[in-house]
Formats: sequence, structure tokens, C-alpha cells
Amino acid sequence: MIWAYDRNFEAMMRSSSRHIVDSAGKVAVRASDYVHDDMPDGPRFSDNRWDCQSIRRQGFATRYLNFEDIPSGYRPDVKLFLLFQGRPHHSHAVNAGVVLRRNPAPLEAMVAQLARFSLITRWGEANKLASFKQWSQKHANAYIEDLRAGKHYANGQPNGPSSVRAHATLLQQLRVMAPAAPNPLSFNPWFGLTGAEVAGDEPDLEARTPPLPREETWEPLLAASAFVIFECKDTILQAHAALRDSRTSPEMGRGFSGRDAVNVLEAYLEGGGRVPLITAFGRNKKRTRGAPNLAMLRRKLNLSENITKPSHRAYNPEIRRTIQRAVDEGQTEYGGLVECAPDSPFAEIGMDEAEYLPSVLRAACYVMIASLSAMRDSEIQAIRRGSVNRDLDVPEISSITFKHAGVFGRPRTWWIPEVVTQATTALEQLTATNRVFARSGRRGDGGEDGEYRAQRDIRRLIDFANSPPERRPGRGRELHLSPIRLTPGHTINAMSLRRSFCVYAAAYPGMDIGIGIQLGHASLRVTGNYTRDRHHVASAVLDDERAKVVRRAVAELVYSEEAIGGPSGGRLMELRAQVVADPARAALLISRAAENYHLGATNDCAHREETAACGPGGPKLADRFCATGACPNAVVHAKHVAVLDHQIARADALLDTDGLHPGFEKNVRSGRAGMVKLRDEITGPPDERND
Repeated sequence: MIWAYDRNFEAMMRSSSRHIVDSAGKVAVRASDYVHDDMPDGPRFSDNRWDCQSIRRQGFATRYLNFEDIPSGYRPDVKLFLLFQGRPHHSHAVNAGVVLRRNPAPLEAMVAQLARFSLITRWGEANKLASFKQWSQKHANAYIEDLRAGKHYANGQPNGPSSVRAHATLLQQLRVMAPAAPNPLSFNPWFGLTGAEVAGDEPDLEARTPPLPREETWEPLLAASAFVIFECKDTILQAHAALRDSRTSPEMGRGFSGRDAVNVLEAYLEGGGRVPLITAFGRNKKRTRGAPNLAMLRRKLNLSENITKPSHRAYNPEIRRTIQRAVDEGQTEYGGLVECAPDSPFAEIGMDEAEYLPSVLRAACYVMIASLSAMRDSEIQAIRRGSVNRDLDVPEISSITFKHAGVFGRPRTWWIPEVVTQATTALEQLTATNRVFARSGRRGDGGEDGEYRAQRDIRRLIDFANSPPERRPGRGRELHLSPIRLTPGHTINAMSLRRSFCVYAAAYPGMDIGIGIQLGHASLRVTGNYTRDRHHVASAVLDDERAKVVRRAVAELVYSEEAIGGPSGGRLMELRAQVVADPARAALLISRAAENYHLGATNDCAHREETAACGPGGPKLADRFCATGACPNAVVHAKHVAVLDHQIARADALLDTDGLHPGFEKNVRSGRAGMVKLRDEITGPPDERND
């Protein structure tokens, strides 16, 4: 399609970008067209600020797509590009043969693309290029070089290969839109090369985020988080509740005054009450530790703040004399907001500690959930009250996954250990909203929206764990926690915590399938790429250690006299006979057998692709499917008997239930019979076991 329009129309387009016409002069994109398939009642194409609240996932900070910073000569093309991201099947895109994507883009992707366009267009304007139509390959190369060097704008920072790849790919996609664009690129950027090749970004199947160093960072961080959740939670929640119930600053002008205030104070002191003292923790560094905390006392006793102000007509000097007399007699306590139990890690909790410590607890919960459930940040942000199901053999937490799941995501569940259920319970008590990571404010009325940015709270958690008692909020006893050491190049966030969990858990043979299920991966091949440690942070010999464990387990089975069952048990029995017949070849035979042998809790797997019940590519982990004992590759031995007994007992309990569907009952009985057969191969029939 060839574009033809006069200069007056081009000037109008640059100034208002209200609508787009095709080569025949017909309006192809109207000013009133909506901009996203999931927002038919939302912003219109002519708007220079698109309000995307209805497709913004909870926890994502940005709500608007603002085109006002895009130079006017570039704005129509940028808006059209993002229109085709939100409405990939728009009639203008279909008629022009433009295919940018299959499904509507999520807001996160559109925000990132607009940010890149902002850099590209400002660079173009600075280099006297009024629109994309004036660009050439020379300009594209110059932009990429400036991007690498950090010269793409004043005081810029150099960009790595992955960032450069994103910008190069965006320019290539812009060329795809040329048949529909008002000011299209007139050349194919880096024709024949991919964005990765342009950027020198080497393709790598493995995840790039390095795991946290195990002994220096990851394990101490988990230990500190568990300590906060189990040992500090009750006191922090009590202080948080007291802070919410206390009067706010605008309310402090009201309360008891005059003689009534003196009577209330004297009754409080005669009843054993203590004058709270300033702990000197918090933002106000001018306060002296040990001085009477008049603000805390006024909050506790509902006294008017005016009675302690000498400049106010309601000032009552008798109040100050009574307080000073109690201080002289030692009737004091530090903090004073809540009473700390003798076995509590804290000794003093004031208003500032009550504001600070909930962020430490929130960070500990975030770290535990991210580390031991392998959830992404967006999935953690979407956790809601009552999301934990404790009625199963293994507790599950439910949330929304957004990756490859459309704008609004889809529900899914993750297995979690007990400490994560405790963390979720603490979060439910910490917030008054349905979304447990919503920043709901002091009174809990801040609403469901808003992104939880964990970085500040994680820094507070690390400082809490590393500080001596005299520097720690709440003071108290020595915690005996290992210091959390941060090394250059490592960042503590949901991605690095998730990666650390996968890499370190993969050190245990048989964990691959469970890790893949947690991650929601489609196959074992994908999980293998994710659990490898390309940075050698965890261990350079991780795979070798795993192989040694498997070889040792196979050797124990071969050299032992215990029974081996299951559909592939005969293969190990044959191996046992070969070792007996030719001991000199034992090490070689065992090593070959161990190459495709996987250890498991319900059964082992002597994997062969051609006979695997899970089909090509390994177990379908996202579907939580493994045929276990029914697979031709399954091997069962004495270590699996306890699990089989447990499964048989569960089947018996189900069969004792009234009203089972006949088809379901038939399946349970068939499965039970298979498990009994496997168990009897190891232990012998019941009459032989009783002899």
C-alpha cells in the first residue's frame, strides 16, 4: 500500500494525531476508536493520555499511557503501533496485512514499548529527524551505538545486550507496520538479522538471573525471615493493631483537658501505669533517648495535646509536674505502646517501631513466599485473603498467573510448606484489604490497588537481622542470626529468590519434576534449563554431585539382595545378574544404567523415551501428570513401600465413603489393585509377610 496525502493533512496529523487515513484517502482509524480489545469503553485513539485502569493488574504501578512526551512528528505512528498491540485484529491492520501479535498485549508490555519509543523519538528529534520517514539505516546504527555507550540522551547510562536487543527489535517491528503507518520507515532495519544478532545478545536457553550465594545470602536470608515470622510476628501484629487504634495527629487536639486531664493521669499512675520514654528510634533525630514521651502518653490516655503546650491557653503545668514526679520515682518504661513479653525478641515498642516493624514482617513473608513457592512477583502481588487451602495432603496457595495467560491472567495453585502458610496468615492479619500485599495505609483503608515494592522492606529486613541490639528497632536480646552478606551483582527480588530455590532444590535427585510443577513449566526440558547454574554461583559441580548420588543409589540396589519390582524392575534384576556374572564390568554397567535413572518418592524411573507413559519430552509438569507405577519405566523397591501403604490407606478411606460415582469407584479400585500388586512384589503376599 502506497501512502499519498498532502502537506496540510501531514501537518494536521503531526499536531493532533486524531485519525489515520489509508492510501485511498478513507479514514481507517477514527479518533473515536477504542484502543484495546479489553477496554471497549476505555480511552479513544485521539486521546494523548490513555487511562488503562481496567486492564491494569493489581500490583502494577503504571496506569496511563502518556503520549504527550512523544514529539508530534512521531506521535501518530507510535499511537498506531500501540493501537495494533491492544487491537491486533483492528480492521486497518487486517486490510493492510500488518501482523504484530496474535492476542491483545498486556499493559506491562505496552508501557515498556512506549518507554522505548520515548527514547527513540527524542533521540531522533535531537538529531533533526522529524519523523520515522526521515530515518535511514545509518541513523538506526547510530542510535544503537549511542544506546550501547549511554549517549542516547544526556547523562544516560550504557545499555547491555538485552536492552539493546529490545530497541532493535522494536525498530524492526515498526517496519512491519509500514503498510499502515502515516510516516513509515523507508528501509528494513538490519535486513536478514535478528534483534539478538544486532545487539550481540547471545541466545541462551538458561535463565540469566544468577541465584543468590547460598551460604552468604540465601540461607541467612531465609533463616532471618523464618525467625521474624515465627518469633517476632505476634509482637509486631500487636504493635500494628495498637498503632491503628491510636489517635492520629488531627485528632490530638481533642481529649481530656484541665482538671479532668490531671485526674486521668493520676489514676493511671496510681494503677501501676508507667510514663513512656522516648526510644530515639525513627526519623526525628533531635529527640533525646530517655526523655518523657508526651505524645505517646497523650495517645494512651486520650489527653488533649494542648495541655502540654506552654503557648496554648489550655496549658496545665500540673500535668508536667505530675509526669516529672513519676519519672523521678522510676515509674517509666521505654516505648510504651505495647508490653513486650519476657521471651519476646523485643524490649521496647513505641510509635516509630510500630510503623517500622510491620515492613520487616511483610518483607519476611514476601521472601518466604517467593523462595519456597517459586511464584513470580506478579503472582505474589495477586495473592488474596483466604487463598491457602490446608485441607489437602500438601497445602496449596492460589493466585493468578499472568505470563502467557492474557491481560487478566488465569487462576492456578502452588504447593507450599507450613512456613508459607504461616506467612500468609501473618499477611492477612497485617492488612485490612482482600489483597494481602496491598499498601492499605495506617488505618487499612487505602484500597486494593497499588504496587508493593519489596526492595525497601527487604533492606529493612536485612538491617534488622544484621544489626546489634542497640541499633535494632525494638532493641531486646541478641538474635544469634547469621549475617546476610550482599555481594556485587546480586539483587534480592522475586526472580533471584525463585532461581535460588530452583537451583538449590535441584541438587536433590528426583526434585526436577516437583520444581517443574511449581514453576508451571510444560516439560522437563524447560525445567532443566531453568535449574542450571550458568553463573556457577551455587556450585560448579552440581550436576556431577547429582550423578554420583544416582550412581550410588543404583549400585546399592544392584549389590543388595532386596526385591525390586515395578514394570522396569526386571531391567535392574538383569543388571544384577550381569554384575554377578562379570564383576569386572560392574562399574561400567552401573554407570550406564544410572545415566537415565531418576529417583522419586512414589517410584523411581528407569527412563526410556519410547516406553514412557508421559510421551515425548518427559512428564507434562504444568498438568501435574506422571503415570507413576502404571508407567512401563517405573521401578519400585523397599524405600517406596511406606508411600504405597499410605496411598492404599487413602484409597481404602475413599472406598468407605458412601455415594461414590460408579465410574470413580471403579478407577479407585483399579488404582488400589495396582498399588497392592507393586507392594506385594516387594514385601510378598500377606500370607508370606505373616509367616
